[in-house]
Amino acid sequence: MKKIYSALIFTGIMFSCATSYAATGDIAGNIYTTDILATVNGEPIESYNIGGKTAVIAEDLADKYYGFSYTYDDSARTLIVRTGSEVAPRDRGIERGEVGGIAGNIYETDIKVIFNGSEVPGYNIGGRTAVVIEDLGTPDGSSPNEDYGYTKYLCSFTWDANTRTVDLRTPYNNRSLLRYSICQFTRVSQKLKYTVNNNILNAEYDPNINFPSIEMYVDEIEAEQYILKPLIFEPDGEEVGLIYSILNDGYITTNTWFDSEKLNPRLAALIPSEKPSYDQVIEQFTDDEKYSVLDRIETDNYTCLMVLEKDKTDDAKILVVSARRSGGYCIVFTGDPEDERNEIELTGPDTITYISGPTAAPHGTFAYIRTELPLNMFSYD
Repeated sequence: MKKIYSALIFTGIMFSCATSYAATGDIAGNIYTTDILATVNGEPIESYNIGGKTAVIAEDLADKYYGFSYTYDDSARTLIVRTGSEVAPRDRGIERGEVGGIAGNIYETDIKVIFNGSEVPGYNIGGRTAVVIEDLGTPDGSSPNEDYGYTKYLCSFTWDANTRTVDLRTPYNNRSLLRYSICQFTRVSQKLKYTVNNNILNAEYDPNINFPSIEMYVDEIEAEQYILKPLIFEPDGEEVGLIYSILNDGYITTNTWFDSEKLNPRLAALIPSEKPSYDQVIEQFTDDEKYSVLDRIETDNYTCLMVLEKDKTDDAKILVVSARRSGGYCIVFTGDPEDERNEIELTGPDTITYISGPTAAPHGTFAYIRTELPLNMFSYD
């Protein structure tokens, strides 16, 4: 009789487990409103309370330009979130909520969330996926990224008890700030060329360019995804940012995050303290040994010279040089001497148009290209 009783208890336990198993779509709990103000890379975002922690919607991180992108693979039931996008500051109209109100249900889900290469708990709150800031930003000793203040998810967070604000941070890709030499929207110079050799950054001033260029050789960085490396400024060996690679839809992309407070002064030091005078520029580009002057246009503020390079045996170009009367110059356009037509004409106050071609046009015809060049839109420093 004792054995039969034991068997009945075991059967009852098995039946109880089978009937209480939670299926996908079942309600698993509640999500609550919160008076904690959450920010991501300094930008306010809607947040909720899940189990006493602060949660944000994973899809919002990309939709509202907080520095992330995401893709969803339905066949694998996987939401993939990546750091990489620019942060776009704007008034998002996010206000602090109230404590304790039920904002909705949490549902059982079989969807996995992969956040910068590592799985993180995700919560289905009715067609959207919530992730917890504390989960993303709390170090657990598992990643070398912690040497730089970030977790394996490439995240960190700070909590301000006085303002009841939690801020999630990530080294989002701000390479375009370097490319256009604008750090925190403060122009340094557009006449800089950059080279990134794995985690070494070099910069060089070139008075003959107007738009910065970046050459990147990052085979070592690409070999190990989601691992932060310090970005070293070669002239002085100081750390000025971070560099890392991520897997993005089957392709490896390299992201760079620059600390503008460290980088700006170093870039500014590369800029000559004095720019060439107007007379020096004119003398330079009317040198008969180096250039043939093809055309010249005068305005109140600028002199434009269209010149052909003579001192280059290969790949000689036609240059349109704008000399500012107050000093400094820039090359506003380069042309091909093989073109049938290369001309400049004055088309407005301090505006010229470069005409070149012909080139193929629709319906098997040919046309000339007209490029308008407002001279005051270029960098002369």
